[in-house]
Amino acid sequence: MSPEQVRGGDADRRTDLWGLGVVLYEMVTGRRPFPGDHQQAVVYAVLNQEPEPVTALRTGVPPALEQLIFKALRKNPDQRYQHLDDLLVDLEAGGGKLGQAPGGAGGPARRPGRWRWAGLGVVVVLALVLAVVAVLPRLQSRGGRRAAAGGEPGAIRSLAVLPFGNMMQDPNQDYFVEGIHEALITGLSQLGSLRVISRTSVMRYKDTTRPLTEIARELDVDGLIEGSVLRVGDEVRVTAQLIDGTTDEHVWAGSYDRDLRNVLALLNEVAGAIATEIEATLTPEQAARLAQARPVNLEAYDALLRGIQLFNSFRMRSVRESIGYFAQAIAIDEEFADAHAWLSGAYMVSAILGAPPQEVMPLAKASAQRALELDDGLAIAYTSMGYVRLYFDRDWEAGGAAFRRALEIDPNNAMARHGYADYLLVENRLDDSVDQVLRGRQSNPLSPLSNAVVVGHLYIARRYDETIAEGEKLLAVDPTYLAVKGFVRRSYWQ
Repeated sequence: MSPEQVRGGDADRRTDLWGLGVVLYEMVTGRRPFPGDHQQAVVYAVLNQEPEPVTALRTGVPPALEQLIFKALRKNPDQRYQHLDDLLVDLEAGGGKLGQAPGGAGGPARRPGRWRWAGLGVVVVLALVLAVVAVLPRLQSRGGRRAAAGGEPGAIRSLAVLPFGNMMQDPNQDYFVEGIHEALITGLSQLGSLRVISRTSVMRYKDTTRPLTEIARELDVDGLIEGSVLRVGDEVRVTAQLIDGTTDEHVWAGSYDRDLRNVLALLNEVAGAIATEIEATLTPEQAARLAQARPVNLEAYDALLRGIQLFNSFRMRSVRESIGYFAQAIAIDEEFADAHAWLSGAYMVSAILGAPPQEVMPLAKASAQRALELDDGLAIAYTSMGYVRLYFDRDWEAGGAAFRRALEIDPNNAMARHGYADYLLVENRLDDSVDQVLRGRQSNPLSPLSNAVVVGHLYIARRYDETIAEGEKLLAVDPTYLAVKGFVRRSYWQ
């Protein structure tokens, strides 16, 4: 991207000439003019840093060629070439200068007309190069990425969506970026053939400079999604790129622009493009859900995203504040199903964190019911309903059914896995309950809570050696975890 594109400004022919300069620089030096370990680093370099001189990277480069490239790469569009003809004029004027190394004697005099054709030749070659660069990754992904289980290497069957970059450069917009990030994770999680890491585990990689292959190895995923969000007025742009977690190769990239009212359709389009790229198998219900998305009320959606940011802290004070924002979104748009679902989840979590269940659980139940009346495909609402039915109503079968439905919609929902595992304990299906919390941890491997419930369920299943092994591994990371200490101590006693 040129600097003006990064800032959300207008693009014109001078933007194309910037791209020409980028490709020329890489063709001559073999390096990128604005390198970086991750997208945010590249963006910073584009906006703030100058490329290393061409002549410092490769000997024998004519200074006139270096000057031409650097003029194309000026950060201010007004200081670049204003038209392709201007660049060709410099090619003509360079004449022998472009044909000889610094200090060297030029060859026979060349007529300007030959340089014009040479310049046009460069442009044609670069056009072909750009076309190949755009198409080759897609061809490689179609032909080279297949199911690893079938012996074909390079398959992507598990993903982590890394924290998105805030292209507004405004911390006050973090809530918006985090909300878009959360929504894309949720959309991908609902593609049943794909294992997607939850937001809790990926947020620790925000602003990290660690190698992507190392992150993929820690999260045990095949692929990573990097992306950014730019909001200008009532317009939003989401860019995303898919990276092979083993090779660090870029497999796919896309940029999507919408009026903010249609942001849900935008996110469905991104999720659908990724699903197509990795050849994920979609059920008819999943495909239909990606194809539909109602416009949002801008004020209601803004309140929802502010509430989600507070909810995700998982602290009582913030969860209580999130309830106010979800209620505000509903007051603006009573038929906003997502707001009802998140409100239900906030009431339910507040009970887990210590709020009186007799006060908040009926509210959680009513909010979940309203959400499902408006949209029966919301896993959050079914998960919340499952906890209400299981822990408050003591209606075991209804609780189990709600959790099963949540997992049909979103197989990567670790909270629903935990709830369903608790239902299986009630049914005395102890080993099955352990299997469920282990699957839940796969989606949220770095969460202390997801690891702690594994320890607890192993203890209840009387698998004491495994309880000790898992518990001591977790206590090595956080020795203050009292519940885990208790399970380990009682396992030694047993």
